[in-house]
Amino acid sequence: MANTAGVYGGLHLDVLERLVLWEMGQVQGTTVSYSVYPRWLIRQKLNDRQNTFVQETHCLRRLALIPTVQGQRLYRLPSNCIDDGVINVKLFTSSTAYDELEIRDVDWLDTHRAGWLTAEESTPELAYHGGSMGSIPLLGIYPPPNATGVAYATGTDVGISVGTALGTTQQSLYGTATGGSGTTLVDTGTTFTNYGLAAGMWVRNITDGSSGMITGVATNTITCSGGFSGGSANAFSAGHSYVILAGEYAVRVDHEREVYIYGNRHGALGDITVPENTLLVEYVPFPVQFRWDETATDANQGNAYAYPEIPRNYHKALYWGVVSDLLRTFHQQSKEFERATYYEELFQAAVSQAKENKDRRPFKEKEVYVVPAKR
Repeated sequence: MANTAGVYGGLHLDVLERLVLWEMGQVQGTTVSYSVYPRWLIRQKLNDRQNTFVQETHCLRRLALIPTVQGQRLYRLPSNCIDDGVINVKLFTSSTAYDELEIRDVDWLDTHRAGWLTAEESTPELAYHGGSMGSIPLLGIYPPPNATGVAYATGTDVGISVGTALGTTQQSLYGTATGGSGTTLVDTGTTFTNYGLAAGMWVRNITDGSSGMITGVATNTITCSGGFSGGSANAFSAGHSYVILAGEYAVRVDHEREVYIYGNRHGALGDITVPENTLLVEYVPFPVQFRWDETATDANQGNAYAYPEIPRNYHKALYWGVVSDLLRTFHQQSKEFERATYYEELFQAAVSQAKENKDRRPFKEKEVYVVPAKR
């Protein structure tokens, strides 16, 4: 897929795969060969490199809403939270006010809060890393809360929905409808099932200004059973421009499950009404993974046009890292093994640059993600 828009949108998966194979000598003219390095292997290694990049740089931030439970000290964090990935914790004492909980560790509590494990229920003052439950990280709060919160639900805010699945695309999808109705968008030129869309996400009709929550995804049809609203016609017709919003979500964690919160416009999650007695946790997530299946053919590995979740100016670092990994499979005395060092240095330089840029921001000690302000 060529870039004809004149705007740098980053490198999608198909381009990253081709760049890897080019560096490995598997491209002849316009012919790309996956015979030596199958597509599933390249995608797996791209996932590993993106995970490493995020763990090293903390370049991604997400929000989680966790209702408190009276008397409960430990809370399940989102399953995609990296180890020690909690950035800050706010306890909403009402829907219009919150207290920031200072994050400490267990050793500090043992030293400065003697008997903290048996503390009576009260308004929480501190948060701490609570270990893990299997592979799921836990967050602790001290003292245990004296009230139970209410879970955020669809209908709390206009234009905000709660879905049960996390979309696997992190790039908003733009297009032009070939048809539709008051509950559907039809685009015969786009295979929607290839893009990792999920129920609960939103589609906007750019032409008439309306939006609707997605309830179904078929090959060429998006269904919004609740209809469209906020526009002039509140319906799709041939020629209407649309965007399916992706890449922005929050997580609501309830005991043993989590659901995902989506908005009908970019930035909408910064205006949500956080319920009383709810923890608003900013954390570093693992990036959404590229799909791969070692039992499937190269042509059937899934969405070839998915984008990495990390900032687009670092997309090239991923293929540098994968080339380094593949070259290291050669004999240690070979020229190929020596080349691996060069590509590894490129990858590590990008990691260092991302860290430096993050630390240089004027809001270094503040949240990068927009959160509800005190009212």
